[in-house]
Amino acid sequence: MRFTIAWRNQIYKPWSEYYINYESLKSELRLPAGESILNDETWVSCLLDELRRSDAFFVQMGQGLLVKLSQLEDDDKSVSEVVEFCNTLDNLGNFLVMNYMAASKLAKTRNKCVIAVALDIRELIQMHNLYNLSRLNDLSTKVELLLLKKFPHLTSPKRSCMLCVEFPECQEQAPHPKRMSLDPTMQKSLHDASLQAGTVVQFTDLHYFNNKSKEDQEGIDLITTIVDRVKPDLVIFTGDIIDGRYCGAFSCFENIVKPLIQRKVYWTYVPGNHDDETDLFTREDLLKIYSLPFCASQHSSSFTHSLDVGPMQIYLIDSNGYLETSGDHAVYDYIHKDQIDWYCQHPTRGEVGVAFFHIPIIEYKTSRVLVGRRGEEPCTPKHNSGFFSAIQEKRDIHAMFTGHDHWNDFVGELDGIWLGYGRVTGSTEPSVYSDYSNSLFCPARGGRVVRYNSATKQLSTWIETAHGQEDGTHITKLIQ
Repeated sequence: MRFTIAWRNQIYKPWSEYYINYESLKSELRLPAGESILNDETWVSCLLDELRRSDAFFVQMGQGLLVKLSQLEDDDKSVSEVVEFCNTLDNLGNFLVMNYMAASKLAKTRNKCVIAVALDIRELIQMHNLYNLSRLNDLSTKVELLLLKKFPHLTSPKRSCMLCVEFPECQEQAPHPKRMSLDPTMQKSLHDASLQAGTVVQFTDLHYFNNKSKEDQEGIDLITTIVDRVKPDLVIFTGDIIDGRYCGAFSCFENIVKPLIQRKVYWTYVPGNHDDETDLFTREDLLKIYSLPFCASQHSSSFTHSLDVGPMQIYLIDSNGYLETSGDHAVYDYIHKDQIDWYCQHPTRGEVGVAFFHIPIIEYKTSRVLVGRRGEEPCTPKHNSGFFSAIQEKRDIHAMFTGHDHWNDFVGELDGIWLGYGRVTGSTEPSVYSDYSNSLFCPARGGRVVRYNSATKQLSTWIETAHGQEDGTHITKLIQ
C-alpha cells in the first residue's frame, strides 16, 4: 500500500500514460488464497508490453534531450530554458526509477502467488534501453559541465531520489542517474540540517487579475516590501494567488514571483478554490508553475508534498476546490483520503512540523482563539475527512496556517495544535468585498511570518504589513 500511495503522488502526471500500468497489473494478481494467476503467461506478456511501451518513450525523450542539449551548447539560451531542460532531465530520471520500482514490486508479488518459475526482474529489464543508464548518465555529465561553464557559481547538492526516503531498498535495487540542482542560480540549501532557525513568510488570497491595475501592483509591491524586511528562507503562497475568473492565463504567476527570483528567495505554492476557476486551464496545468526559477517544489509532481527548511518540516497540502457550484452556492471540497494516507506514511523529519493549505478544516470552528481577529465564521468544507485526527495521532504537525477567509487572521488552538490563518495580501475586489466595507474588521494587507529557533525550541508567528510587525499579533510556544 505504501508504494501505491507513493506511485500516485510521485509519478510525473503529464507523462502518466507512458508509465507501467502498475495498479492494473497489480489488481490482476489479487486472486483467492491458494489460486495462481489464471494465465501466468498472459500476465508476464502484459508486463513485457508495458516495459516496451515505457522503453520507447524513454528512448524518444532521450533523443530529444540530446538535440536540445546541442542547441543549449551552441546558442546563448536564457536561464529559464536551461532550467526547463534540467527539469525534463530530472523527470526522466524519476521516470526510470519509478518504473523500475513498479516492475520490481510486481515481480515480487507475482513470485509469491504463482507456483511457477520465479520471475527475475533483472533479466527482463536488461532487455530494455529504459534501464541502460549510459545515455542518462552521459546527458547528466554534459549538462553539469554546461551549467558550470555558463554559471560558474552553481552549487550542485547531492540529492537522493524521492523513493529513497520512502523505501530504503530503492537505494540498493534501482539505478540512479546523477541528480543536481535544477536551478543554476540557487546558492544556498533550504535543507541544511545545520541551520539553527527557519523563517517562512505566508502570503494568501492575492487574487491577481493580470490587468495591469493599481491593485495588482499594490499586492506585488507589498510582497516585495515584506520579503525585503523579513528576509525569509522560504515564501509560501497559500492559494487564490491568481484568480482564474479574471487572469486569463496561469503564466501570469511569473509576474508575482519575479521579485523573489530577482532576490534569489525560495518560494512555493499551493492552490486555492479560485486559482483554477476557469475553463482556460486546469488545476493540473497549475503544476507547471513549479518549473519557474527558485521554486522549492521543482521536483514535486503533486501539490501535496513536504519540504525541509532547516529544522522545520513543511507540509504543503492541496485542500482542493469545489465539490459543486450552483449560482452563488458553493460546496467546498476537502482533503482526500489518499492525501491523508500519504501524510500518515510520510517520514517525520526535523524538530517542528508546520502545514500550509488554503481552505481551513472544520476544526477551525471549535478552536480557542489565542491571538488575532475572528471576523467571520470559518468557511470550511461540510465534510470532515479526518485530517486533524491523523495529525493528532501522528503528532508531528505543531501548527497549520490557511487562507480563504479574508476577515480572519486569528491563531487558534485545539489539542495543543495551532490552527491559524494568514493575513489577506491582495487589494483587488475579491480580496476587499465591497459589501464588507462597513465591517469592524478591515485589516491592513500583509503576510504571516512563521519562525522556529532550534536553540530556544520556540515556534513564533506574527502578522507583517507594509509598515512592519503589527502590534498584538505576535505569539510564541515551546516545542517539546
